Amino acid sequence: MARGAPTPEQRAQIGTHLRATRELRGVTQKDLNRIIGGQAVNQIEQGRAAPSMSLLFGLVEALGCTWSEVLGPEPSSDGGRSADWEAGYRAGIGEAHAALSRLLHERE
Repeated sequence: MARGAPTPEQRAQIGTHLRATRELRGVTQKDLNRIIGGQAVNQIEQGRAAPSMSLLFGLVEALGCTWSEVLGPEPSSDGGRSADWEAGYRAGIGEAHAALSRLLHERE
């Protein structure tokens, strides 16, 4: 995704991917909001709001998915998909990531 505020098309893409990933895992919007500690899932899925980076970390952790499943594939310079960008985002998540993981496991 480009730097700066996401375009309406990018917000719609994120919403579509988030909804598909959430439904594939059998998680309701209400449950996901409870796990991430917010009320933004519906607005994100409808493309009306863009998630912050910290919220994206929470969504990825709560759903046990990859960044690509929530954001859509990131094209590489040759038009293919690049997995390197995901590794960069996952690096250094630290204590917040661990706390979200504990919340998810408590839910099970």
